[in-house]
Amino acid sequence: MDFENAVRDATVAAAVAATTIAVALLLEYVFAVEVSALLRLSPLAVYFVYLFVHRQLPESVDQPRTWIALSALAGVAVLVVAL
Repeated sequence: MDFENAVRDATVAAAVAATTIAVALLLEYVFAVEVSALLRLSPLAVYFVYLFVHRQLPESVDQPRTWIALSALAGVAVLVVAL
């Protein structure tokens, strides 16, 4: 693994972690909604898919911004489902 790939992986991991934390905090403190841990942690699924799939995708699709957008979309979907 070279440095560029490590930075790419760390960027995606940080974005997914930030999305997961934001969703958990929004649900708990802003919307005061009690949901299951599985639903709160759903954005982490994007990172697991990233770990196993990203090297098989075309380079035009396999960009950090694609995975970050997918993580944000998963976070919004969790909020919509929870509310």
